Amino acid sequence: MKLLRALSKHPLAITGLVILLGFLVVAMLAPLLTPHDPLQQHLRARLLPPFWLPGGTLEYPLGTDQLGRDLLSRIIQGSRVAVLVAFGATTLVILVGTTVGLLSGFFGGLLDTATMRVVDVIISVPDIILYLTIIALAGPSLTLVIVVIGLVGWTTLARVVRSEVLTLRRREYVEAARALGQAELTSAFRQVLPNVLGTVVAIATLKASSVIIAESTLSYLGFGVQPPTITWGQLLAQGQQYVATAWWLSTFPGLAITLLSLSLIFLGNFLRDLFDPRSNG
Repeated sequence: MKLLRALSKHPLAITGLVILLGFLVVAMLAPLLTPHDPLQQHLRARLLPPFWLPGGTLEYPLGTDQLGRDLLSRIIQGSRVAVLVAFGATTLVILVGTTVGLLSGFFGGLLDTATMRVVDVIISVPDIILYLTIIALAGPSLTLVIVVIGLVGWTTLARVVRSEVLTLRRREYVEAARALGQAELTSAFRQVLPNVLGTVVAIATLKASSVIIAESTLSYLGFGVQPPTITWGQLLAQGQQYVATAWWLSTFPGLAITLLSLSLIFLGNFLRDLFDPRSNG
């Protein structure tokens, strides 16, 4: 397959795919992989370092937090929220951004003008301000975090899809479908949409990386998913006050966020180049 041949020539994309698959497996099998109950406190074992440092033990490979809870188990459990939010919010971005961009570019006119003004307004306000405002008014929850991040983050995809559709709608096969009596809306989804799906997938993969960072930021600030549900952003916030004496509490959750985000960036860059017409001659 073309995709596999192209992938074999991009070591970074392969690395990103392996890391991403690893996180997906960990998230799905988290209850089976956690060596300890991530909520269980062991005060006698509080602030143990990772096993390779003096005082560390293989019982707690990445050490423990201020309440003696196993850090590895908490990171594994937190991966479930990261993956779920990334999948849910990115799905919303795809659905809203693709639909808005497709209809705006295909039909043009007043619909296009009004849609692009809405996009301009949303883009003019920093995403984090919109996140915090909406969540502060409605109250934090996992569902709301997914919906808010998804409904705020569709604008870039909509603009890119619209730009491609403006060109595609004048192609011969679209005009031929019109001449045969095919409805305009049907032409948009049957003739034009399949030709922008590659771009949609590439941008959505890159967007998933920013979704993970956004969720971690909200959790770090206390506006994300609330305890006892564990998130990587919470672990960062909880470990901040111990950064000088127990660096592992913030380092390993931060490393998890970085690795998962980078894996999606590597894949997204590969897919963007793969589906970019300019890169194919």
